[in-house]
Amino acid sequence: MVKLVIVSINSEDRLERVKQLLMYSDKDVIITDKKTLNMLVEGKIIGKNFKGSLYLFNYSSPEEDSLKLFTISKPDEVFICDEAGRLETLSRFVKSITGLKISVC
Repeated sequence: MVKLVIVSINSEDRLERVKQLLMYSDKDVIITDKKTLNMLVEGKIIGKNFKGSLYLFNYSSPEEDSLKLFTISKPDEVFICDEAGRLETLSRFVKSITGLKISVC
């Protein structure tokens, strides 16, 4: 089962929630922004032992990037934690797809 994790955070509280979610990550696909990526690396949530896939969101063509990233990941389940709102286009796109199990932090 592939889990798509869309993460854009500002706070330590949300960082802890994401850490719990990714602790047992296997085939997870993470889509994030640069600021959040730095938090994930500094918090040792993502490092050399991370087995999933990681993508940085492209702001120059958000609609196209949303479709491309969703198609690449082919998720069975989606977790959205867009506290900072930097991935709103992608979050909105994913929420519009029927038949997906979606959780929001």
